[in-house]
Amino acid sequence: MSCHRACKDCWKNYLTHKIKVRKFEIQCLGKDCEIVLNEEAILSFLQENIDTIELYHKVGLEDFVAVNRFLKWCPGINCGRVVKVSE
Repeated sequence: MSCHRACKDCWKNYLTHKIKVRKFEIQCLGKDCEIVLNEEAILSFLQENIDTIELYHKVGLEDFVAVNRFLKWCPGINCGRVVKVSE
């Protein structure tokens, strides 16, 4: 990030922690910095960590479904699909 520099390992550890605590909107690691990292930046730091990338996408989908009143998780046992609901 151009606003606050850190080594790649520090960025990777910071992002991995944020994703594991289910944080999808991730801000720069600089103290009091309010810049939110875009997906491209996040994935560039995590490019070798496939498990964390998969969790990042899962958390993003869960957050999206949670705030969208027209989407719900299918109630089928172990389904894992999202369905569009009518009003």
